[in-house]
Amino acid sequence: MTVHESDAVSAAGPLVADPLVADPVAAAMLALADHGELLARLGGQVGDLDTRLQALERRRDEQPDAASYTPIPAPRWWMLPREERQEAIERLAAWVDQVYARSYGHMARMLAACWREHDLCLFVLDFASELHSVLYLRPSRSARTLADQAEFSLRILPASAELMRAETARCDHPQGQARRSPIVTRPITTGTGSAAASPRAPARSHTAGGGR
Repeated sequence: MTVHESDAVSAAGPLVADPLVADPVAAAMLALADHGELLARLGGQVGDLDTRLQALERRRDEQPDAASYTPIPAPRWWMLPREERQEAIERLAAWVDQVYARSYGHMARMLAACWREHDLCLFVLDFASELHSVLYLRPSRSARTLADQAEFSLRILPASAELMRAETARCDHPQGQARRSPIVTRPITTGTGSAAASPRAPARSHTAGGGR
């Protein structure tokens, strides 16, 4: 130290030591407190993001996105004109032939050939076919969708099959297995909401209704 530096120190008075330098434990405690505040802020942000993600997942399950199947309006069977009623019945017949009869074994065999003549069967097959499309014409599925598929197959569909069996068991129409339509299919592009939603969405097929 030079003479001038020594004079400057003497004029300024004695040096005061930094307490944090003198006490490293205090310095560490202060740093930990700062880190704790930072972690608390980050924890709040993570909690907010988790809440938003859960809300998005619920919305995705409750309101399928544009790539998923959108149910058609419910047919008003009791007031449809003859031609519109026949067209709606043929749409159900396509689903019965191509999905229900081929996929659901003994439950499908419970459906009487005269189901077209029973409005109760039309109501049941309408919501069953649309619910099946909502559950299976999706680009992906969540745990909630998987549970809904299980409920559809194990609870809803068996109850629906039994309801239609009871409805047709004592009627005067000819009984027997459900009538099958010719296996000539084409994708539905209007009236279902599936094909128009997205090119990635699987198109439902429709059986040509000739000879019915």
